[in-house]
Amino acid sequence: MGKAAELILNALKLEVSHLPAQTDPLEASAAVSKALAIAKQLADLSGQGFPLDAESIAAGILVDAVAAQRLSLDLVDHRLGSAVAILTEDVIKVRRLPTRVDLYDDVASR
Repeated sequence: MGKAAELILNALKLEVSHLPAQTDPLEASAAVSKALAIAKQLADLSGQGFPLDAESIAAGILVDAVAAQRLSLDLVDHRLGSAVAILTEDVIKVRRLPTRVDLYDDVASR
């Protein structure tokens, strides 16, 4: 197995290993299915020429777990490297932008 494939597989393992123990099996299955779907979509984009490397795909897999605080960025950094942790953090920041923009619009309209 290549280094890129190993990184992506390790990201999936990390995602699965940090599902709460009391998680409903259907909910756990949905979380894993979503992580796999994201990995597939990003890999497909990479195959079509978009510049997505293994670190980007790993970050895509883990972003929901980090955003839900099931995983810490420190653990992602330790297990998968700083590039994956930084990309994961950046995706979370971008996801929060619409909320921040709405807040600024509310303040400005007063």
